[in-house]
Amino acid sequence: MQIEEHRTFQESFWRAERVSWVIFGLTLIAALLGVTGSGGMLERQIITVADGSVDVPRFSRWEASDVLQATLAGGGSERRLTLSPEFFRTFQVEDIDPPPIAAEGGLTVWFIASAPPPRSPSS
Repeated sequence: MQIEEHRTFQESFWRAERVSWVIFGLTLIAALLGVTGSGGMLERQIITVADGSVDVPRFSRWEASDVLQATLAGGGSERRLTLSPEFFRTFQVEDIDPPPIAAEGGLTVWFIASAPPPRSPSS
């Protein structure tokens, strides 16, 4: 019985299989770290701005609900939060808590800083 071997094909197949296992492993590690947005140390990021900070998800899922939490510095009677037009091209705001006292063009919202600092509006 004579078997025809295609050694070069078999070696390239094994090589492709090893590369696939490495890619699958890296994908699993990335998901465990939070790249999929469902937990892990990479799930959220805090951006510090002049009058406070903004806690946002690092990765967002399409058509899924997320929470953006802005913490504004106290000490004044009013504080404002301005979101860029690019934000509204991708996201829509469903709820703002506490409710703003005023809004300008849908991009800027004003809050009363009557509570002790920090005051945290969430959207």
